[in-house]
Amino acid sequence: MHRSSLGLWFITRYRDAEAVLRDRRLGRNFDRFLDLQIGTGPLRTMFSGMMLYHDPPDHTRLRGLVAKVFTPRVVASLQPFIEQLVDDLLDDAMARGSLDVIGDLAYPLPALVICQLLGIPVEDRQTLRAYSRDLSAALDYMLTPDVIERANRAAEASTEYLSRLVAERRRRPQQDLISMLIEAEEDGGRLSENEIVSTCMLLFGAGHETTTSVIGTSVLALLQNQPQLDLLLKTPALLPHALDEFIRYDCPIHMAGRVAVERVQVAGHVIEPGDVTVIILAAANRDPERFPDPDRLDVRRPDNTPLSFGGGLRYCMGAALAKVEAHAALHALLGRCRDMRLATTTLQWRETVVFRGLESLPITFRARS
Repeated sequence: MHRSSLGLWFITRYRDAEAVLRDRRLGRNFDRFLDLQIGTGPLRTMFSGMMLYHDPPDHTRLRGLVAKVFTPRVVASLQPFIEQLVDDLLDDAMARGSLDVIGDLAYPLPALVICQLLGIPVEDRQTLRAYSRDLSAALDYMLTPDVIERANRAAEASTEYLSRLVAERRRRPQQDLISMLIEAEEDGGRLSENEIVSTCMLLFGAGHETTTSVIGTSVLALLQNQPQLDLLLKTPALLPHALDEFIRYDCPIHMAGRVAVERVQVAGHVIEPGDVTVIILAAANRDPERFPDPDRLDVRRPDNTPLSFGGGLRYCMGAALAKVEAHAALHALLGRCRDMRLATTTLQWRETVVFRGLESLPITFRARS
């Protein structure tokens, strides 16, 4: 553990990170921190409506409503739709023999799925993606006035767009998450307009950002570790197990923050109420005390439980859906493509500290007959 000159506690070991993620004395109410970092405005208003920045009971209330859409039954029912989407997205590439894994597959797949769940018109996904990228940059620890200004504009524009969509669903409800959130508000008086809009934007971003990264970095890891790729091609049944190794080996979110609600002792250090902790998930996933030879990709790694999806009360509710999407994408790539090769010597990564992901990943291959 390390305490920086700004007073932030950085936690890097697996056992400490897991304990902090599960400890309910460490929450997510960053009001004081957000007020200092981003001030007031559309961005602050949007963040105030997200479960991301609430503790129980508000977090419990919001999460309980949204979790109904991510039950095992619902996720299982989406699998045929997801697999068909993957095949459709790959069909054009089969004739070309080339593919940008990010732009042609890893982004559109989860974006189309979350649009389906929320009830967002497919043709609007690129507009919302631009808003989502600017908003997610404001979740980073390297904030600049320019980042905050762009995020404020994105918050204002996305609020205006989603408010119109919410108004339309009030008039004509459908079988989607937006309609469900409206119904919950009207029946129990539990959700404000801002909570509905903010939750929808959070789910759109969370519904595709990390899955896009997981698919891209998984393909890259295999292309850079040919023996592991050969093993998966020989034994496709290993793929579900390999997914845990991919998200351990290259974590899509490198860190998570918590703020102490009560005094907490971690690894002999006392964290006082109000202190902010930063859990370095990527470091915990490479802790040699937890994962032997941690810098080696091993799709057969035993006892593999990375912290990439968080833990405890805030374990990512979309984790199961993300795994179904990533499995479908990788299974189709491995099944339909052979002799896959990187088509670039220069990789472009997202310029953020928190989010780890490729901007593009061009590959070449030969279609299997």
